[in-house]
Amino acid sequence: MTKTTADKEFIDEIYQDIDLLESIKIQSFLLDIAIKVKQLRQKRGFSQRVLADKIHSTQKTILNLEKGKPVTTETLYKVFKALGVSPVIGFE
Repeated sequence: MTKTTADKEFIDEIYQDIDLLESIKIQSFLLDIAIKVKQLRQKRGFSQRVLADKIHSTQKTILNLEKGKPVTTETLYKVFKALGVSPVIGFE
C-alpha cells in the first residue's frame, strides 16, 4: 500500500495537532503554577518586589512567573520556600 500525497498531508496535520496539544498542555501547566504562586504571594501580603528580594532575584522574574512564563526549577524552589509551601508532584 502506497501513501498518497493526501495521506501524507493528513498525517502531517495530525502531528501538527499533537504538537499544538502538547504546547497547550505545557502552557496550562505553567498557568496553573502562576495562579497558585500569585494567590500564595498575595495571601502572605508580599508584593512581587518583596518576594523577589526574598529569593535574591528581580521583580521581573516574579512577574514573568505570574504570567505563566517558564522559570528555572531552582527559581520555583526558592519561590515555594519563600512562600512557606512545598510542592506536591504527582504523575499519572
